[in-house]
Amino acid sequence: MKLALDILQGLGLASAAGLRPFLPAILAGALASGDIGLDFDGTSFAFLESPIWLLILVIALVATIFTRKVLETGPGEAALSGVGIGLGALLCAASIDDRHDTWWYGLILGAVVLIFLLIFILQNLATATVFFLGASGSLPLAVAMHWR
Repeated sequence: MKLALDILQGLGLASAAGLRPFLPAILAGALASGDIGLDFDGTSFAFLESPIWLLILVIALVATIFTRKVLETGPGEAALSGVGIGLGALLCAASIDDRHDTWWYGLILGAVVLIFLLIFILQNLATATVFFLGASGSLPLAVAMHWR
C-alpha cells in the first residue's frame, strides 16, 4: 500500500510540474529538506533538497517570470514543457526512492503522465474566460479546467 501511495504522490508531483515546472520542484525540495512528507536524504535524488538546487530553481522561476513574452512563443513553450517533463520524471522517481529501493520506473511513469498531460493541453488550446474575485482573464481551456 505504501508503494501505491508513493507512486500516486510521485504522479501528483509530476503532473504539477507539467503545468508549472519550477514551483512543485521548489516546494517538494523545501519540504524534503525539512523532512515534511518527503525525505530524499540517502537516496539517488538527495540533490533535489540541497540549497544550491533550490536556489537554481528559484532563479529559473524568476527568469521565466521576466522572460514570459519570449516563453509564450512556440519554441519557448516547447522548451519549458521539456523542462517540466524532466523535472516531473525526477520528482516522481524521487518520491518512490524515498521509501523503496527500486525507483527507475518512476522516471518512466512521471514522463508518460506529463506527455499525456501535454497532449491534452495541446488538443484543448481554445481560450476560456475565467473570473475570480472580480478579476478576469483568458486561459487555454485545458489549463482553465484545472481551476474548477
